[in-house]
Amino acid sequence: MSRVRDGCIELLASVAIAVAMLFVNCAFEAAGSIPDYNNCGFLAGNLVALSIIFPILCALVVSRTVRYRAGCEPASEITRIRRSARAAGCGAALYFAGGIVFSAAFAGGLPPLPVWLICGAYIGLGWIGGWIGATMGTRALRRMIWRVSQ
Repeated sequence: MSRVRDGCIELLASVAIAVAMLFVNCAFEAAGSIPDYNNCGFLAGNLVALSIIFPILCALVVSRTVRYRAGCEPASEITRIRRSARAAGCGAALYFAGGIVFSAAFAGGLPPLPVWLICGAYIGLGWIGGWIGATMGTRALRRMIWRVSQ
């Protein structure tokens, strides 16, 4: 039962990350940002700004979900961190896969190769951000447990 609950937490974290990335993209579009590549509305902001904002989003979402994992899963700390980082990478992959499918379906063709490489880099940055967020959340959880135990 705890494995199913942990899988649900991982799925919800991935979806939350993808939705948060979508909101950031909508905010950039509302601010009037134009994508650097044609037919790639899912990369509507400055690429450098997105490479900073997306990992921070992953870290924030995962740092919150790692606390729920601690209560559900009797696994070791490093296993929880790995699974949380995987959830962040899957959330980023979900967002970019949806963006590529949407642009291919409605824009009349697949995005160019540099867009695929950028998406791969952002997925990697999302995984790194998830790892950092999970580590931060685990340390905060350890501090809370230490305070309660005294």
